[in-house]
Amino acid sequence: MISIDDKKKCCGCSACLSICPKKAISFKYDKEGFKYPFVDKKLCINCNLCEKVCPFANNIYCDDIKISNEELIDEKIKESKNNIKCYVCYNNDINVRKDSTSGGFFSVIANYVINMNGYVCGVSYDENKNICHKIIDKNGHISEFRGSKYVQSNQDGIFLKIKEILNYGSLVLYSGTPCQVEGLLNFLQKPYDNLITVDLVCHGVGSEKYWNKYKEYMEWKYNSKIKSISFREKTYGYNSSCMSISFYNGKKSRKGHNGDKYLLPFFSDYILRPSCYSCNVKKIDRKSDFTMGDFWDSSNLNNNFKKANGCTFLMCNSKKSIKIFNQLKKEITFESISIREGLLINSGKNYSMILKSTNRPDDRNNFFRDLNEVDYKNIPKLVKKYMPLTLKEKTACIVKPLLYKLKILELVKKIIK
Repeated sequence: MISIDDKKKCCGCSACLSICPKKAISFKYDKEGFKYPFVDKKLCINCNLCEKVCPFANNIYCDDIKISNEELIDEKIKESKNNIKCYVCYNNDINVRKDSTSGGFFSVIANYVINMNGYVCGVSYDENKNICHKIIDKNGHISEFRGSKYVQSNQDGIFLKIKEILNYGSLVLYSGTPCQVEGLLNFLQKPYDNLITVDLVCHGVGSEKYWNKYKEYMEWKYNSKIKSISFREKTYGYNSSCMSISFYNGKKSRKGHNGDKYLLPFFSDYILRPSCYSCNVKKIDRKSDFTMGDFWDSSNLNNNFKKANGCTFLMCNSKKSIKIFNQLKKEITFESISIREGLLINSGKNYSMILKSTNRPDDRNNFFRDLNEVDYKNIPKLVKKYMPLTLKEKTACIVKPLLYKLKILELVKKIIK
């Protein structure tokens, strides 16, 4: 019987909920807005399947890292047992790249699966702009899966639907965080040749409670319901992406990491799930077929990559993925790179998110305590209290949109560089 006595040991993947033969497990929200499993002991038959499929119960993770990022990467590469192929690439369709977080490789593989009469499962929005996993076939729209969504997705019933489709014999592409992919594979309990899995270089997942209060605040501020959302719009450039929200009254909010009241606490690590601070699936040898992330610095590549406005760092982790990649080469521009180069460029100045968890702020619990005591109108005050901006940061939040409107932002960026 699964029992969560330490919230760091549950990633909320829903594998335990899906595997229970007696439906004795339900998910309930805690005070921070994260779901956790609860067992009805009257229905439980102590088969322990829930514990067997849990990604966190079956992995050991040590985050006490006292070496540099380069040393950590070199150490983990030596320990790696997989023959991983790495690439930097981008989708040849400029419109797809524009709507994608990085280089748009996911759309290439999704189109491949749809053209094979398969099904694609990715993260989208429901009618209330809640974040959830959806499954589509050829009648759906791949575009709804493009772009990052930095909130924990609702996966209720998804694993069971995927298993049903797989057993029917159809091809399925599943995309999610590393823990979600491991949860799905553990739940299935056997390999499927007709399943392709893609996990992401993951910073962490945000609280649904905070997301809901943020949405309420934005709709109150702009006096309109939200029409569309892009967590990383490239209006100011790939390396200066911003949260862009359109409203039904025609208004639009477009703010960068420091200016937006969701992105700032997310990237400051305040609103992440407790398990994200000690993630058990941070490793090079992934169970997924593909791992995708950002390739931040294309300065040493040819001009095509420099002008792409976003490139994908891609790891092919299995023989299946290498075979599929070879069939997709006509749809992308790519270069082969070493895994060391890829990990270093993806991580930038920080530790690689493939290998290390995010750091938990010392006053994170106080932040959530205060969040539960304020209404949505006070979100700005809450963020300012815990994440005050410097004068330089405040100035940049004002100046960047102004320079963009004057059509001189790119010129100024080149001068500074």
